[in-house]
Amino acid sequence: MAACISLKLVAVLAWQAGAHAPSAVLLAFGLWADALLLRPPEKPRVPLKTLASILGQACGLGALALGAAWGATRLGVLLAVRAKGGIGCFAAAARIPLSWMGLDVCRLGGDLQMNSMSGALAFPASFDHVGMGSVLVAAALGLVYSLATLRSRSACVNQALAVAVVALIAMLLGWVLRIALFLACCNFVSYETEELPILVFYRPLFRDGVLVLLFAVLAQTRLFAWHAARRGAQAAQALGVYRPSRRAVAGLCALQVALVLGATWDPVGHRKSGTLAFSTGHTRWSRTDRLYDESWFGPASGYNYNCMKRFYKLYYDVRELGEEITAKSLEGVSVLVVYDPDTQFSDREKAAIRTFVKSGGGLFLIGDHTNVFGSSAHLNGLCQGMGLAFRDDVLFDQWEDFYQLHDTRNEATGFMDDAVVFKFRGPASIQPRSFLTDTINLGNSKSGRAIYSVNNFYPPPHDDPSMACGTFAVTAFSRYGQGRVLAFADSTVFSNFEIFYPGKYEFLLNVSEWLNRKQPAMWETLRGLCLVMCFCFPLAVFVTVPDRRVTLAVLALLVAAFFPASEWRVRHRCDSSRWPAPQRPARFAFVVTPLDDPRFALAKFVPEGQYSERFDVFVQWMFRHDVFPAFAVRDYPDKQAFARALRSAPGVETAVVLCLTEESLADFQDQPSGTWDTGKRFLVLLSGASTDRAKAFLADRGGVRDDAWQEDSHGWLTAVDDQGRHFVMVPHGEQFSDARMGFSEKVVPTDEQRVLYSLQYELLDLLFQKEGELRDDRSGTD
Repeated sequence: MAACISLKLVAVLAWQAGAHAPSAVLLAFGLWADALLLRPPEKPRVPLKTLASILGQACGLGALALGAAWGATRLGVLLAVRAKGGIGCFAAAARIPLSWMGLDVCRLGGDLQMNSMSGALAFPASFDHVGMGSVLVAAALGLVYSLATLRSRSACVNQALAVAVVALIAMLLGWVLRIALFLACCNFVSYETEELPILVFYRPLFRDGVLVLLFAVLAQTRLFAWHAARRGAQAAQALGVYRPSRRAVAGLCALQVALVLGATWDPVGHRKSGTLAFSTGHTRWSRTDRLYDESWFGPASGYNYNCMKRFYKLYYDVRELGEEITAKSLEGVSVLVVYDPDTQFSDREKAAIRTFVKSGGGLFLIGDHTNVFGSSAHLNGLCQGMGLAFRDDVLFDQWEDFYQLHDTRNEATGFMDDAVVFKFRGPASIQPRSFLTDTINLGNSKSGRAIYSVNNFYPPPHDDPSMACGTFAVTAFSRYGQGRVLAFADSTVFSNFEIFYPGKYEFLLNVSEWLNRKQPAMWETLRGLCLVMCFCFPLAVFVTVPDRRVTLAVLALLVAAFFPASEWRVRHRCDSSRWPAPQRPARFAFVVTPLDDPRFALAKFVPEGQYSERFDVFVQWMFRHDVFPAFAVRDYPDKQAFARALRSAPGVETAVVLCLTEESLADFQDQPSGTWDTGKRFLVLLSGASTDRAKAFLADRGGVRDDAWQEDSHGWLTAVDDQGRHFVMVPHGEQFSDARMGFSEKVVPTDEQRVLYSLQYELLDLLFQKEGELRDDRSGTD
């Protein structure tokens, strides 16, 4: 039995890690071991029925255990996200044996502190460091197994107490052993050591795998006592246990399903007028009053929200609140956007905003990755009592320093719907302060406090024992009265030089559509009641109904119904909150590329490719021509709803930008024909590829004849095919790479770069503007 349970534990961990195929194989072996260990029913003379009964019991127990373990792991992550600080009782328990080992360790709250040659070390006793998730997995499996095998109520209570005691012992011993090993290593660090040897203590394999094995050793003789379970079941049968009627059992099960549906129901609500207001009176950091034009450079033009405001103008009525926010100024507003405040809100403004949200308004809070100028503190003054709070920290990836990628495939909120990937740039974390607050989490991260003595406020990304590691919430959303609140903890990703990356448009539209709806009155109270009742109901059935099989059926329905209902809630939210049609036509450029193509560097803030092979700055500056670049990423054909919607919108001039090298010609040769059918304008930047080969390629895929090409004074080739599609080919496209344009547009360009920028503007004019059309004067204000 211990081997069977161990296989299931490994299967659950493999499933959590995303290895679904090995997880299925391990689970199958665990079920097979179950079938061998389970005794046959009363009539062993009928082999087919006996085999069916054994397999049915084993499969039912295995599936329920796997579901319960998954739910327990989610609960462990939820607890870790909500409490990243140290736990005083664990720190106190670990200090005693460490002192016996001769380590000079003191305790301050939930942190253990020790002096080493590399400096003072402070190690927080957080839920992540305790390894809460793996212990909850094992505890959930033990409880499910007890309910499935025991029939006596007293035996079930004793077994539940044993599970709790063993889980507590496992957490305490695991924490003490881990702290002891960690600080023992740090005690021998020399003053010349730059990187502390502590990364292994943050790895999930060490944190979860070691604790699971420890827990299995402690629990195998007590928790999974098969013979005691059989004796308890036989004693219950001898007493003649009362079994309720089938109608009563069906009613109990139906009530449990109704409670689950009530707890997970998320009404879309009716759509409001759709007026978005930007609060600009409390921030001097990111401007919105000047266009991102062809003559404005430097940090002020890069750290700017003008492009975000212009993008929202395509879908909503947008206005600014530059003065004090009052109830009168919020009249007619559906969604209020507050970002990077560097001045405090008055009590009158806080009251007006809270009243606005409680009566059905939407509040979009965007904080910075540091608390610079007190932005997080000012935002926390607004959202007090709304179930969330910004933390004063910076998140780093465990393996990379200054970017984190969010995998949208595992996202279950709806805000990343149709987004291929979402790139963060050192976000802060958000602490949910209510169990009714939902989150978007970023795993595999480490958190450090901001340092305000350096110009970028980033702490050193090197591993430090004071860092809390694990899973953090980077987006939190909740309900407040009849309104809705969403907090986002990385303001840089919506600046002019970052908003063009994949996933940003989709996220902004999904968020605004969710906030632009008013939910029914009293819905949050009813949902909270159902959430509490759906977990208390199995306990009530356990106490009142002697037959443990009824409790098992109710618990199975809780596990079986909760996750499909949650998925249905997300799908329903996405399907019912589609983006509105643009209020006015706009021109969009579609850069067709694989997700990991280094020439565009879509996936990373610090790309692996050389600057001479990348053109992301070139694509970014399409904003200066009032063109919003959007990406049709070839790797994810199922997530192109936003791209398709833009292509089908009237008045949109679809452009495809191709950067062709000799090596990439074969790759683009396999391009789906739909790309060429929807594109109206094509820009081909040749970087190492010959003009003749590119002409042959376009003749094959685009239908452009050789005699249709014309050369201008710059050596650029233009052509129009039989279908009226415009083609522009640049023989030396590498001149517009990041190596020549500058790796970032935040700096003021040199005279040599300004000449190159003028060439780029002429090229974009040639691509997007019709013949004889005068260039718009975009040097003024919005």
